[in-house]
Amino acid sequence: MTIDITVLIGTGRHPVSGRARRASNDARALELALTLAGRGVTPTGLQVLHAGDPAEPALRAYLGMGIPALHVLPADADSDVLPPLLAALRRRRPQLILTGVRSECGWSGGCLPYLLAENLGLTLVPNIDAIINLDPQGGMAELRQVHPRGRRRLLQAALPLLAMVDPAAPAPRQSAFARARRGRVIEEACSAAAVPAIMPGTVRPARQRPRRLQPLPAAGSAADRLQALTGTASGGGRVLDAVSAEEAAQAIYDYLAGHGLLAAAGRPPDFVPGG
Repeated sequence: MTIDITVLIGTGRHPVSGRARRASNDARALELALTLAGRGVTPTGLQVLHAGDPAEPALRAYLGMGIPALHVLPADADSDVLPPLLAALRRRRPQLILTGVRSECGWSGGCLPYLLAENLGLTLVPNIDAIINLDPQGGMAELRQVHPRGRRRLLQAALPLLAMVDPAAPAPRQSAFARARRGRVIEEACSAAAVPAIMPGTVRPARQRPRRLQPLPAAGSAADRLQALTGTASGGGRVLDAVSAEEAAQAIYDYLAGHGLLAAAGRPPDFVPGG
């Protein structure tokens, strides 16, 4: 059983160092394509396609995953890569296109797969983490889609299709240095050149979103329960170290009385702190 597969890849950016690397989601898409061979599916002429700088060193990390070559459509970093990708895919007409849900740098809007599927008239399946079955003769594919809170759903889609690989897909294999050196980067000439994109505003690294604080549980700490009871924040206390029992009892009594935790009716009339 053979099928034509094209994997669209891009360059990523390390979240800490900012250095260029292989994109995590795109590497997962290539991993899904490579694992099909072990299940009786032979990707005939598996093509890995990138639109960008052919001299980018980070592209060799994909070659280190075991592919002999990858094809690059030359394009500037601030160019719209939709026209050259459409021309290349129309020329090849693969039955299955795999790519990540979004890129890690550049515009990173996640719209490119949707635009490709719309212009090519392909079935689009977003957020998959596994390819269960492929039937090129019957023109059908069975995929597993990721849903929130760990839920999964099996889908059947008609070929040809474009599938967006979710970050929950299996992690990609390590990149071997020797394979990365042996692999070839083939620069392809394309009839449709990348056009400069309109750049509104300024471009800057994305900032991490602030986390939403969760409400305190019902069984919080003693300080939390005290604050909820009295409506005042705890604090301003003092540490009692090496004091007598009378002094410690007086301090506890003063604290409870100051916060209104001692009811006048329930206090013995002859109660003396420390007595």
